Amino acid sequence: MEGVGLSDAQRSFVGVLALIAGGALALRLVYALGLAPDLVGLDDDSFYHLTALELADGHGYVGTFDVFVSGEKEPTADHPPLYALALSFLARLGARSVDAQRMVGACTGTLTVVAVGLAARQLCGRYAGWAAASLCAVYPAFIAADGAIMSESLFGMLVGFALVLALVLVERPSIPGTGLLGLLIGLAALTRSEGLLLLPLLAVPVLVAAPGRRILTGATIAVVAILAVAPWVIRNIDVFGEPVYSTNDGATLAGANCQQTYYGDEIGDFDFACIAAVDQPRTDNRAVRSRALRRAAVDYAGDHPGRALVVAGLRLARLWGLYAPGDQFDATGRHHTVQLAGSLVFYVVLAVALVGAILLVRAGRLLSLGVLLTPIVVSSLTAVLTYGLVRLRHIAEISLLVLAGIAVAHLITVRARPLD
Repeated sequence: MEGVGLSDAQRSFVGVLALIAGGALALRLVYALGLAPDLVGLDDDSFYHLTALELADGHGYVGTFDVFVSGEKEPTADHPPLYALALSFLARLGARSVDAQRMVGACTGTLTVVAVGLAARQLCGRYAGWAAASLCAVYPAFIAADGAIMSESLFGMLVGFALVLALVLVERPSIPGTGLLGLLIGLAALTRSEGLLLLPLLAVPVLVAAPGRRILTGATIAVVAILAVAPWVIRNIDVFGEPVYSTNDGATLAGANCQQTYYGDEIGDFDFACIAAVDQPRTDNRAVRSRALRRAAVDYAGDHPGRALVVAGLRLARLWGLYAPGDQFDATGRHHTVQLAGSLVFYVVLAVALVGAILLVRAGRLLSLGVLLTPIVVSSLTAVLTYGLVRLRHIAEISLLVLAGIAVAHLITVRARPLD
């Protein structure tokens, strides 16, 4: 058992990565317990907090805000269930406070640091791994996100390890590995709906790297991912009478496709008033209400096709801080000053990450770069189809931190192995 079969270099890498992860956890705990803002109003963080308690108490996955409207709690699918389910396990053990739930984000955020380090090491050796993990550990936007009662932290962790596995599969294809990748994609999709986009996009570089067994590889990834999300879809069919993945898509689209977000001061953003303006059917079936909102959004976009293209571009610009950059400075559940620092540091990380991407291109690591670009594409597509929200780029920033770590290792140390 000595060394668990690891070489001296591997033990050295693991030891330093563990120290970095320990520091990351300490930073996240200090922030979560000392700086993270209280829950305010009826936003997503309150939804997750209260829904987790309902699950722990055996009431099922219900809309906890409905009591303020109808006096009853209706079955919901407004958000995929995995994050609330994870929080509910703590509540079952008696840890029902907001601070206790913040510990989930602190832990998953720390594991994201580990995933970022492993991904960079897989590409460019241990120095890149240490550099990327260190950047991720102190990245203000992630510290703020990990202290919020929001799904981004868990989503980021799952996507981070999916990237690590995909990078391994690009170099050493294996069917068991593709099955595990499918599972991680399925779990990510059960955390945030845009995780579904990972299935076709992340599979592409893995399939390209597996000549001769691409059908089996693709089928394995797809089948495992589908099996992972199937219980959620089956539950929704039973509850709502139709196969829906989310009952929140209608509200999201309606709030982003209206007069205010096409021509007003909130171009490319979201406005709750647009949802209230839609004539919704009087029913307790959230899927029916969501369909009415979705139809209204599609009709509005269809009536303004030229403007819709302009707005789609501005949504993308908002996501990357190129339009209305001040809107990045606030995000649900995050301390304003820490998020502000994160938004400013983001531009530096983006610039350094471009250097890392160039290094990978020069080294001929195009498939690996394709893997890292997948979260960036997912975030961008999600913004174009919905609205430009800084939270949507969380998984993209994971890839940027990996690339930035590669660049830092290249610039201040001896070139790492794959770039020699």
